[in-house]
Amino acid sequence: MLLHVLSVVWIIRFSHALYFHIAETEKKCFIEEIPDETMVTGNYKVQLYDPNTRGYGDYPNIGMHVEVKDPENKVVLSKLYTSEGKFTFTSHLPGEHVICLYSNSTAWFSGAQLRVHLDIQAGEHAQDYQQIATKDKLNELQLRIRQLLDQVEQITKEQNYQRYREERFRQTSESTNQRVLWWSVGQTLVLVLTGAWQMRHLKGFFEAKKLVYATQSGAKYELKEELQGKTYIVTGATSGIGKATVEELAKRNARVIMACRNREKCVQVRRDIVLSTRNKQVYCRQCNLEDFDSIRNFVQKLTKGKFELDRIDGVVHNAAMMDSERKVNKDGIERTFATNHLGAFLLTGLLLDKLLSQSHPVRIVFLNTNIIDRKCQLDFDDLNASTRKKYDGYEVYKQSKLAAAMFARELSERLKGTNVTVAVADPGRTKSNLSSQLDYQTFFLSRWLLKIVSFAMGERRVEKAVRPVFRERLEQPWNENVEDAEKRRLLWDTSEVWTKLSERMDQMRIELSDTNMSPSKPADVKSDVRSGEQRKMIGIWYEACSLMQR
Repeated sequence: MLLHVLSVVWIIRFSHALYFHIAETEKKCFIEEIPDETMVTGNYKVQLYDPNTRGYGDYPNIGMHVEVKDPENKVVLSKLYTSEGKFTFTSHLPGEHVICLYSNSTAWFSGAQLRVHLDIQAGEHAQDYQQIATKDKLNELQLRIRQLLDQVEQITKEQNYQRYREERFRQTSESTNQRVLWWSVGQTLVLVLTGAWQMRHLKGFFEAKKLVYATQSGAKYELKEELQGKTYIVTGATSGIGKATVEELAKRNARVIMACRNREKCVQVRRDIVLSTRNKQVYCRQCNLEDFDSIRNFVQKLTKGKFELDRIDGVVHNAAMMDSERKVNKDGIERTFATNHLGAFLLTGLLLDKLLSQSHPVRIVFLNTNIIDRKCQLDFDDLNASTRKKYDGYEVYKQSKLAAAMFARELSERLKGTNVTVAVADPGRTKSNLSSQLDYQTFFLSRWLLKIVSFAMGERRVEKAVRPVFRERLEQPWNENVEDAEKRRLLWDTSEVWTKLSERMDQMRIELSDTNMSPSKPADVKSDVRSGEQRKMIGIWYEACSLMQR
């Protein structure tokens, strides 16, 4: 039964009976996939079109040239036959054989139309078994067995040919994939080099147009002097710019207080900094800027008790955060606004009396960003981001940084003529984990663009960001809200109430009244009870109070 089915398949596969039309001078070719060592026969008949009868008839003078080429393009058969006949050849290579037919006509142009009847058979179907039976004197059973053996042999050849084809296809596929791979690598390399070249020239163009300031332009602060004996407080000091700032200060032998929310992480970072700088005067102090009680405890430890600092030379407000959804602290204040502005406001207010009581210069540095220049507005009716239809973490972050800049500007105005200097610095595009708090869909493009823009703007790695470019040195304009004194005072008063710093000022006023001092009395009033140093301290306390309440 199996052999019978296979016989039918092979009859369909290797038998072709058809007719086609060609011009007298036209050449017609066929491609046949033939296994190796396979006999192929073709029966053909050529008829000429008669325009008188409008039909095709026999025309003995027309001959047919048959040409066969193997897969290696070698000629297997090339012979001129009559108008009707039979051609035979045996394949010696597996694969595609090209069989071409064309007449022996010598017409100058296409000539008349020919109809060619063609029947191609391969394998055992090409055998003339009647002739074989007569020649070998085989009976019917023997002839049938001979046919079956030929069919089995042909099936074996076909299977071998299929394996051969699969191997060729695999090699072709691998070769194509390899070429595509190397072509892709080449294209990628060209694109990368072209992009690098374009970004380099784009950077030069921006620098030439004063849109971007290169580090070699001189707009940076070179920290060269030793800082031994000086003390600095850095918030958000466990990563990014804050960590790099601590490292740079520690290299200059300064004493650094790392104000961090996560004490365990702070201890690990401190250990690495101490090992790299050989400076053991780096200390971890817990200070969560969204928690006002944590800030008060932090300041109390630094100004009283065994951890009291003898001096503070600078405060770097670096800590910042950004949430993808609205969250509040324990006082009910939105976390981003509480951390980025109110925390720095309260910390500065609580440290101000300590800073003003010192005779040496003190600098308060606020790290900010140029995004506040981009049409950023402060909504005083919704500073807590509680009535918005949809919470936008990035928009809330921008408003909090704008509030911090307004506070820094107002603080600078109020501290004019004192030993405290306030500066706002933009370190430029730097890599940080700030955007990791946003949802992936919202901030993916910004993080991707940050990498490209950072490259175009020059070297802005965290290690270089500790020498920030100051806004004043680049003469960049402030946001209109920062220039608005009335809005700055409104923000100041609101911040005092939300942080309860006004209660602290009232307490200071009471302490001043207990010392028999009043606004009408000068700070250097003489007293028989207190020493000169005590009178000086009382005057400074009053000065701080009046400055904060102005």
